Amino acid sequence: MTYNAVNHATNSGITAVNRVKRSMSNGNTRPTANAGRALLQQPLAASDAPLDTEYKDRRLQLTHNLGISLDTAKLLALFHREMKDLLNVAGIHFVNHDAGLDIAIAKRAVHSCQYQLKLEQEDLGTVVFSRATRFHEKELALLEYFMTHLLYPLRNAFLYHKALRMAER
Repeated sequence: MTYNAVNHATNSGITAVNRVKRSMSNGNTRPTANAGRALLQQPLAASDAPLDTEYKDRRLQLTHNLGISLDTAKLLALFHREMKDLLNVAGIHFVNHDAGLDIAIAKRAVHSCQYQLKLEQEDLGTVVFSRATRFHEKELALLEYFMTHLLYPLRNAFLYHKALRMAER
């Protein structure tokens, strides 16, 4: 299935995640009726409240774990470990050409979904999640819900490394 510009935002209205596409095992893609859907555009809606309640401890632990590192590869590895446990994600591939990053965590599998990460109009890169079985809509929504917690730590890591490079000059 192909997804274009599915915007997700944090409570403050910051554009965070754009679902770009989900590959299918036979290589075919088709448009979906949900292409314009926005899940976290406002504070959690009543339908999303169970997500926040059900995964509160996991979300808090993930946020804490991601907040203690400024290493991009380590952040992605921590996020992968959590998504592997939660959604059986086999691998993550992250690319940010501006920062010269191309990070692959674990192995690539047959089915994948790709996201363009943006925060306050800043392009953070592209991330691809893969696994052996297809992602269902509820699983994608859960992945996107947790992915919003990766954005600020990822941007902080970029800013930290940028400051280090500038200090070396």
